[in-house]
Amino acid sequence: MMLPTTPSSSATGSQLALLLEVVQRLGAALDPESAQAGVIAGAVQLTRAERAAIFRQEPERHTLVFVCGRSDTGDPLPEDAFLLEAPGARDAAALGQTLAAENWAATPLIQSDSVAGAVLVTGGALAEDAVQLLGAFAPHAAACLDASRRFARMGRQNTAHEHERATLQLLETRFAEGLTVEQILSTIVEWGVRQSQARSGWIGLVDQETHPPSVHVMARQGASGTRPLAQPELRAADDPVVVAGLKAERSQALAPASSVSPARVIVPIRYAQCTRGLLVVERPTHAFSNAAVAFLDRLAVLAALALEAAQQRAAVRRAQNARAEFVRTVTHEIRLPMTSIRGYADLLLAGAAGPVNDQQRSFLSTISNNVGRMAALVNDLSDVARIDSGRITIDLRAVDVPSVIASTLAGLSKLSEARRITLQVEAPVDVPPARSDPHRLGQVLNHLIGNAIRYSPDESVVTIKVSLLTAPGRIQIDVVDTGYGIAPEDQARLFTAFFRSEDPRVRQEPGWGLGLHLCARLIQVLGGTLGLNSACDKGTTATFTLPIDAP
Repeated sequence: MMLPTTPSSSATGSQLALLLEVVQRLGAALDPESAQAGVIAGAVQLTRAERAAIFRQEPERHTLVFVCGRSDTGDPLPEDAFLLEAPGARDAAALGQTLAAENWAATPLIQSDSVAGAVLVTGGALAEDAVQLLGAFAPHAAACLDASRRFARMGRQNTAHEHERATLQLLETRFAEGLTVEQILSTIVEWGVRQSQARSGWIGLVDQETHPPSVHVMARQGASGTRPLAQPELRAADDPVVVAGLKAERSQALAPASSVSPARVIVPIRYAQCTRGLLVVERPTHAFSNAAVAFLDRLAVLAALALEAAQQRAAVRRAQNARAEFVRTVTHEIRLPMTSIRGYADLLLAGAAGPVNDQQRSFLSTISNNVGRMAALVNDLSDVARIDSGRITIDLRAVDVPSVIASTLAGLSKLSEARRITLQVEAPVDVPPARSDPHRLGQVLNHLIGNAIRYSPDESVVTIKVSLLTAPGRIQIDVVDTGYGIAPEDQARLFTAFFRSEDPRVRQEPGWGLGLHLCARLIQVLGGTLGLNSACDKGTTATFTLPIDAP
């Protein structure tokens, strides 16, 4: 026979102390598993039962579900061990009060005025005062179990937020690597489907040229993985998904309208106050969670920034390629007449058309020299255009730096002798070979040393210093002069193409303002950087480094 019992205030001091001790132990249990073990251990200790179990109330199914059970020694027990006494736990939960029989007792777990489950103890001789202690213990057990579930839920949410944050940081890092528009779109749809637990998805760019705008689908994600489309698929302007996406400013979650229509989230990708793209994820059954929609919103912001940057990079590349193609065409067309002019001038100087007097020889020499200057300019323009378009040829190999310096100085000897400028080299005896291109290195040295000569007073000294940087394993080259120096306001623009200082001493020398720009670009291609340290009327030091050739 089942006996209804209620907690009594007649418990002895020792029983109350035991109850307090058990309740205090429950306060240390934070995760659900520890809380469940603590509740079972407390119920067994208070009632001296042989085993105990926890049941959970499921309101939607109107049933009590077995959660876990343990013996008095703490060993796990299956649901079958409580089959005979389980109806008593159901009755206790249904009535909302503690019930007991000869060898079992059950008490409801009441939380916020509703029954959340029940605790069942079985086995042994259950005294009435023990059953009363179980009833008094039940509110504390219910609070402990509820707190542990809340704590676990918070932990899962924090873990999900950390995972989401890590995912967005990973994507931001990948996008910073300079991916193309196509690569960004494929990555966005892949992670959008994955993180929202969708079945499939697609992403497209809005065609602003059509009225009303249509969408060109660029990539799809499905069971076979991410698939960039070789030819974009057109989504017409009257497509319901396109219409909804272009009207929305944030993600729209649409529940399945019928058994054959999917759940869907339409995500507008917006920047510059305009929708530039649409991301759509789908799955065949239940609607998407608020957390999934919130993640897709954040993903859309990241996608907008990445796409805008990628489209700007693509526009820059197109402009650079167009400029490089223009320069290539122009320089090719210029070279042909220049070669002819120089060739005929040299023939005339050689007397092929008859004797040449001094005045004619002077004119022909001027023609030949200026054609040479034009040829140098055309070559520099061609190299800059090749660097811009990524088509410059670099032949990296072991290079003897002192030999390249010596060859460069020999080529500049006439220029230095005309100005009575001394060229000197300071270098260690055992300079290891550099990993470089001897032709490009010669170009850089020719420009830097030539500038040092041109912009230094007569009878001064230009020094080329070679030193070893052991820690990074590089060779440093300094070109030092004691010339005019560079004004502070000019130094910030030195490496800009076609920039020349307004200093009259600079303007009196012929030049196009392209040499330092080309040097900086070439050194960058060779794996280094070019820097200048200068002071007016004290001279300039140009410094760059080269990697040492690995053995």
